[in-house]
Amino acid sequence: MSGARPPAFPAPDGWRDGLVVFGCLVCQIGMGVGGYIFPVFLKPIAEELDWSRMTYSLAHPIMSTSVALVAPLVGRFADRSGPRPVLVVGGVLMSLALLGAGSMDRPEHFYAIAVVLGVAVACLGDLPTGAAIAGRFDSRRGLALGTVYIGSSIGGSLGPVLATALAAGASWRSGFTGVGSVLWLVVVPAALMVGGPRSRIESLEDEPASQWTTRALLGTRDFWLLFWAIFAFYAYRLGVNAHLVAYLSDLGLSDELAVGGFSLMVGVGIVGKLVSGGLADRVGARGAALLNFSLLVVASFLLLLPGVGVILGIFLVVHGFATAAEDVVIPLLVARRFGSESLATVYGLLLLALVPGGSIGPVLAGWIHDTLGSYTVAFSLFAAGNATAVFALLAVRRPSPPSLVGM
Repeated sequence: MSGARPPAFPAPDGWRDGLVVFGCLVCQIGMGVGGYIFPVFLKPIAEELDWSRMTYSLAHPIMSTSVALVAPLVGRFADRSGPRPVLVVGGVLMSLALLGAGSMDRPEHFYAIAVVLGVAVACLGDLPTGAAIAGRFDSRRGLALGTVYIGSSIGGSLGPVLATALAAGASWRSGFTGVGSVLWLVVVPAALMVGGPRSRIESLEDEPASQWTTRALLGTRDFWLLFWAIFAFYAYRLGVNAHLVAYLSDLGLSDELAVGGFSLMVGVGIVGKLVSGGLADRVGARGAALLNFSLLVVASFLLLLPGVGVILGIFLVVHGFATAAEDVVIPLLVARRFGSESLATVYGLLLLALVPGGSIGPVLAGWIHDTLGSYTVAFSLFAAGNATAVFALLAVRRPSPPSLVGM
């Protein structure tokens, strides 16, 4: 006699689920605040400490590399010990890094802070928060994840404003110290709100639960297909974003309009995360990922069309929407393909693609522009990479449904 399949998760856990979403959202906001305030103080720090802008800018790739290299360890720890301790560590490290930045006076000190900041970003970022949401939500997972992930965009907008306000009438040192203190008082308590999963019962759509080892993952074709898609994405996203304001200026826009266009692109990302999460709940993670990467192809080809006007405006909207939505749809796809209990582990290893992708994209675009006087060839390569990413996602197999009970 056959029995009915058990529900993937028990009924929603009311206020506890809400606390988890709120706690993860605040952690993402803290990550965005800490990660986006450093450009605000470039000029005052460079002038006071007699640093070149290149010296100051080297901290960014150091931080990005730190994020990518520590991500596999963070992911494994989050899956084994739960997201709460990871988020608490991230909040403490973020606060200490910013408090330390308020007293720095040498480049080596700054670069050490960048390493700590990178670890903090990984601990507050998509891995533990994604694992927390995947462990408590099934049918509403996409919307919950999209809601949480807008936090980094909100924090990225609030960070410069908060830092500037705290530094007003004093110095950049008080700005860093003030932000670090605020994050200590806000983010660490929020991290403590994030509880464990409501159920270990398998999702109706997820791959049956299993503990993936690194060796097993590296031997899986789908892991490398996703790795390639993420590599192509970061090469495009960081390659275009690093040069977007300069490119808009090259097209004849004033500095104010160029910066305004960049801000528009970032702002649209908030909508992209919310919409893509809800869409994934309706059409599935794989369908949402394919649609999103198809939009990336459209955006990258729009970038190749000449002139300023409606087409440029459409590009900024589509690019901002799709690049932000990737933060939601790829973790959802990883959870569906490899199981929600292994999300942080698998996604942490996949984020190693950020190292080559995030380095090659901006450097390649700059080198091609310096050599040829145009970004056209670089943008064409990015468009081709996005197209191959769509085919890679098409080749990722659908998860096998959990077996029926009572057969």
